[in-house]
Amino acid sequence: MIVALEEGDLLRAAHRDKEAVAAYRKVWDAGHSGHFPFGSYELSAVNMGDTQRAMKDDTGALLSYNLMEEASHAAPDLRQRAALGAGEIYDLQQKRDLAVKKYNLVISLDGSRSGPMRRGSV
Repeated sequence: MIVALEEGDLLRAAHRDKEAVAAYRKVWDAGHSGHFPFGSYELSAVNMGDTQRAMKDDTGALLSYNLMEEASHAAPDLRQRAALGAGEIYDLQQKRDLAVKKYNLVISLDGSRSGPMRRGSV
């Protein structure tokens, strides 16, 4: 799975964003189907959303970030990143109620395993 994620990362670094999105989608589909029993495939949804945002594909990015709602064992820090990205897009679209819902999710999750978004560390 790490190699599959790296393929997407390398394609993105080479500015081959559409191919990167396709690579991340393959990882998501395989992981969601149970091909990666140890999890962590959920990072592909966040990376896919981030890449789509960079491509100015907000609709695609929202779909990718919202895939986290289907991931039952996603790490809190990944859920936070996806919710924050979605909230920012909703804000840009002037959909404040949806944005606030996503921001509240970010606040409610404890993503301290990754460090920078610890509760109470501000």
